[in-house]
Amino acid sequence: MTQHLTYKTYFEEYLKTAFQLEVDLRFWKHFLSTSIKNYQLENPENRWINEAGFSLYNLRPDGQNTWLHVSSNTSTIEIKDLEKHSDDFFIWVMNLSIVRVYNAAELFLLNVIQLKYFPNLKPIDNNKKNANKIITEIKNHLVTAGKSIDTTNNRYIIEFLKEQSSDFESFLDLKVNIDWTTTWNGFYEFFSILRNIITHHAMTITPDIRNNINSVAKDAFKHYFIQPSKTTDVDILKAKNEHEFLFFVSHVNDFVANAVKFIAAEIDFKFIGLYKA
Repeated sequence: MTQHLTYKTYFEEYLKTAFQLEVDLRFWKHFLSTSIKNYQLENPENRWINEAGFSLYNLRPDGQNTWLHVSSNTSTIEIKDLEKHSDDFFIWVMNLSIVRVYNAAELFLLNVIQLKYFPNLKPIDNNKKNANKIITEIKNHLVTAGKSIDTTNNRYIIEFLKEQSSDFESFLDLKVNIDWTTTWNGFYEFFSILRNIITHHAMTITPDIRNNINSVAKDAFKHYFIQPSKTTDVDILKAKNEHEFLFFVSHVNDFVANAVKFIAAEIDFKFIGLYKA
C-alpha cells in the first residue's frame, strides 16, 4: 500500500468516529425527543415508568455468609420528567463523546507520525507496545533537538509537529474564527483540557479549571458551552445543545485533517478522499 493510500485508510478510521457522533447526537436526540412527545400524548396521566434500586454484596474474607445489602433509596422516572432525563442523558453522551473523538484524533496523529517520520517502526495496529515505541521516538527527537518534553495535554506531539513542519507551526497561530482570539494552538489545548476534565475530574469545572480554559480559548468555550451564573461556581461541563456541540466537533475535524495535510506536505485533502464542495 502506498503512503497516500495509508493516510486515507487512517483518515477513514477517524471518520467512523465522526460519523458515529453525528448519528448518536443529531439523529437519536431528534428521534428520542419526538418519541417522548408521542408517548406523553398517548399517556396523558403522569406516573412512574421506571424505578432503579441499588444493591451490593457484603463479601467476607473467608468467602462465607455472603449477604445482599440494598439501599432504601431508589431512582424513578416519571412521564412528565422524560424530557429532562433525556437532556441529562445527552449531556453525558456529549461529554463522553469528547473523550471518544480525542482518542480517535490522538490515534490518527500518532499513526500518521509513524508513517511519515518513523517508517522503520511498526504501525500501531491496536498494539499498545507499538504506540509506546512511537511516543518514545517522538520524545527522543525532542531531546535531541534541545526541546523540553511536556506530556500535559499531549503538548509534546504538537511540539514535535511544529519542529517538522513550518506550515503546521504557522497554522497553529491562525484564529479558529475571524471574530475570536482563540488560535488553533489554543483550541487544541482547550480540547485537551476538556478531555482531562471528563476523565479525571468527573466532568466538573472548578474556577481554577475555568480560568485555565479562558486563558487559551475563552471565546470558543463561551460559544459552545454553558457558563455558570457566577465565576466562583463549580459546575458540570455542559454543551449548549447538540447542534453547538457538533459545530465544536467540526473544529476538531478541521484541526486533525489540516494537521495531517501539513504532515503529508499536501495543499488540499484529495489524498484522504475529500474534495472541494
